[in-house]
Parts: sequence; C-alpha cells; structure tokens
Amino acid sequence: MPLVSPQLPWWRTCDRRELGDGGVSLPTGRLVVGDPFVRLGEVRPLDRKVPPGAYAVRLGACDGDAVYAVVRFSDGDVSRWERASTCDVDASTAGYFDASTVERLRHDGPEKLFARVVEAGYHERPYAVLGPRHAGSLVAFGTGGDGRYTSYWGLDENGAARVLVTDFGRLGLASPEQFDAPSEGAKILPFRRRP
Repeated sequence: MPLVSPQLPWWRTCDRRELGDGGVSLPTGRLVVGDPFVRLGEVRPLDRKVPPGAYAVRLGACDGDAVYAVVRFSDGDVSRWERASTCDVDASTAGYFDASTVERLRHDGPEKLFARVVEAGYHERPYAVLGPRHAGSLVAFGTGGDGRYTSYWGLDENGAARVLVTDFGRLGLASPEQFDAPSEGAKILPFRRRP
C-alpha cells in the first residue's frame, strides 16, 4: 500500500478506523482544522487548497480519545512533510470542516452543535460526523484535553497534497519527518489535561 499515513509503532497498537459516515466533505476545497465549539470567529482555512470533494478520514484512538487523524486526498507516496497549522482546542474537541461550513456552525451555537454531535454518537466513540456531504460536513474528534495541536501536509514529489495528518499531542514527535522514520522509541504520551 502506498505511504499515505504515519508509520510508527503506535500505528499498529492504536485502534484504527476509517470513518464510515462519509468522512469530510469539502465543497470549496478549503479545509479548516479547529475547535468546532470555541473560537469559530477566529478559525481560518489552511493555506493550501485541495480539489473540492468528499474525502476519507482515518482515526487512530487509544483510551477512548483520538491520538491522530488523517485525511487522504489522493493515493501515492508522500515525498515530504510540511507544517500546515496549529489549532487551539478549548473544548477537548478538534474538527475537520469546510470553510463554507463555519457560518452554519456559528449560527447553530455551541450548545445546539454539541447536542447534535452527541446525538451522532460522540459519547460512544471518539468521533462524530455531522452534515450532508454536498453542503459540507463536520468531523469532530475527542482530543482528551485542551491544548495546541499541529497538522502536517504530506506532499507528493510535485508539492501536491496527498494527505493531512493532525497530531493530537500524544505522539511525542519533534518533527513531521518522524512520521516516516522507523522509531522504536516512539510511544503514546499521557494526555496533558488542564486542571
């Protein structure tokens, strides 16, 4: 299988799943990574645009919370990694959604949005998928705690995005190049929960 995701020992030990609820729909191709419940007025789409469409999302979870999330835009090898963004999470939840979805999420408000996420199964598993595919969707992940989480683009030899990986702060990586480097010393770190 082509390299489209990290290859560290935790990749084998975490509960991995391809989200079966359709993944994330990006009608504008402008992906936002952020906390869907807090600071929606401050979120900005990532600088790199991808072709509009619906994309599979893969989640790695341990102890009932997400450890990493992966959006795959195309098959093929990743030639290099590039930092995409860092998002602040204040509600122990991060999400992937299209830039066109932000206003709708803000209109719903955090309480109504949270109720919809819970109704979509968020308490039974570490994720929830909301929204019609043609109008943009929200894929929400339980991060296990508040913090700053980094996303990385996996690029092909021509600089086109193959994949986006979000590290929810438990991988202990110093740089995105470690996604590809075999590392027997890599381990899942405990959550950094706020008191």
